[in-house]
Amino acid sequence: VARHGFPDDPRCIAYDPIQRLLGIGSGHGSVRVLGNIGVDYFLKHEFDAPVTHLQFLINEGALVTVCRDDMVHLWNFRQKVPEIVHSVQMNKERITSINVPFQSKWLHIGTERGNVYFVCVATFALSTYVINWNKAIDLACRTHPGGVQSISTCPADSTKILILYEKGVVVLWNLVTKEAERFQCERVIRSLSWHYDGRQFLCGCADGSLVIWNTKKPSEFQQKLTPHGQRCRSVIQVDWMHFSDDEHLMIFSGGIPQDEGAMPSLTILRSSASASVLEMDYPLIQFVPLVMTPFTNAPQQPFGIAALLKNDLLVIDLCSPGYPCFENINPMDLHESPVTFLRYYSDCPLDVIGALTLVGCKQRRQGYSEKPWPISGGTSRECASSHQELLLTGHEDGSVKFWQTTGENLQVLYKLKSGRHFERSGAGNHEFSNAVVNIELCLESRLLLIGGQSGQVTLFHFVKTESAHEIAVRNLKDLKDLTDPFVIHIPSSNVSLYDEEPHCFSNSVKELRRQGKAISQESSYSTDTSEGSNYSDYFPLKVRGGALRRPAGYQPELVCLIPWRNSAQSEVITSLALNSVYGIIAIGIFLNFNISFISFHFIFIHCSHA
Repeated sequence: VARHGFPDDPRCIAYDPIQRLLGIGSGHGSVRVLGNIGVDYFLKHEFDAPVTHLQFLINEGALVTVCRDDMVHLWNFRQKVPEIVHSVQMNKERITSINVPFQSKWLHIGTERGNVYFVCVATFALSTYVINWNKAIDLACRTHPGGVQSISTCPADSTKILILYEKGVVVLWNLVTKEAERFQCERVIRSLSWHYDGRQFLCGCADGSLVIWNTKKPSEFQQKLTPHGQRCRSVIQVDWMHFSDDEHLMIFSGGIPQDEGAMPSLTILRSSASASVLEMDYPLIQFVPLVMTPFTNAPQQPFGIAALLKNDLLVIDLCSPGYPCFENINPMDLHESPVTFLRYYSDCPLDVIGALTLVGCKQRRQGYSEKPWPISGGTSRECASSHQELLLTGHEDGSVKFWQTTGENLQVLYKLKSGRHFERSGAGNHEFSNAVVNIELCLESRLLLIGGQSGQVTLFHFVKTESAHEIAVRNLKDLKDLTDPFVIHIPSSNVSLYDEEPHCFSNSVKELRRQGKAISQESSYSTDTSEGSNYSDYFPLKVRGGALRRPAGYQPELVCLIPWRNSAQSEVITSLALNSVYGIIAIGIFLNFNISFISFHFIFIHCSHA
């Protein structure tokens, strides 16, 4: 089973800089491992306890996960089917932090009681070596320091670890001598990060300031920074990254002025430039720097930031001006607008996939980084089917997305906005929706029929180049009082629906207008314009008039408007049918109402009251 889209209830994130894989833990006990195109693996724990901590064993094809039930698991995903190879249960103490240094044989576990435990990675056996909180803090301190917030190994000396406690106490512990150096700060410290030389570390404080400490001078800080001035919110997470030319980055979340509200943001301080604040659309859960090397005792050469939001995943380019985002190759925005309709085609012609890909490449959104997607690790599994699969998703905002779903891969090919040809104020004071309720696609002729929630049906034709043409409009009469089939005789037409250029419709459009004028003299329900309703039937929607220039891809050719039941309630479209061989489309509504067309000509109506 392949799963796509943004993970529900994300909790934590991790990155492997050698394998270039990204892991996301969720609140439902699952983990997603993302990489290159087609690399999207789903790991599920036996129980649904939320995944609270996540860390890769770098370049080993292994992953450590911690769940809310205080179970620690070691996953092996080098094999075809990833599985848990070791687990350990922490009894009576809740896990609050973990740390696995690069190429280390030990996993460090911090708990809410302030103790630090050590687990052998090879066997997952719990060591008898424990750092008890009362041995780490100053004996003169009579209060409990709180739980362990973070554990970080010194880049220059792996026998020393930096421990941050919940109440802001920082301890540099020597694993060999069991001695502690304590750093007392007037402000509560919330997060910390090492300098690669191992002699300094950076702290993010509760008042929004950043403080640099020297390990040789624990009694006083070396430097204090206030990036956003005084009276700021707490810094939640901080990272100190360096380039080979001695330029550095200080990246932190939180720390914004209190009068700006709880705005989710990420601040980037570059040594040679001013601070840059990146505002987020959703709450920021956690971020992880994307670096070139796993070694912490050398400049890390950061090139990006993976920011895990509540409803999105952003990967920020640190090497381009303005810090643009990379365009995500993984479909994280399936529900950017809620999905209202699905249509799946199991054997799609290759030329259709190619045509959609060609026009879709021209739709690339502006403002993204020009560089390729950086999380490029892994190898996708071979596709068991040789068929080209196509998935169409209709959305609440009227958009339709075309997805290639061959194998386990899901890639968007093309996006169509089906409501652009309607006037925004077409319904006057009445609300109307462009939400897609039905889709029909003919793979041979590439004709596309889309039904909307407000009683609108649009026929789209695929063209390879941009063009300008008018849209034919048919207002359908109110059939509430109609009990017998109603037939309009239409002369035959020689229009071919297989042409890919819009000129093939010009004759039928002219004929439609001519017949519309003739019919409107005898009946009030059919018009050749889209000027709204001046008759007993209520047509609130209006189609934009004139020959508008539209890009290559699907372009609207015909719009059928179904009258609303009253000024506040539209008819419900229950089904659509399309036959391009005979040039017929059919529309079914709640009253079993069928309409058929031949080359835009209205030929038959049947209504039976339920």
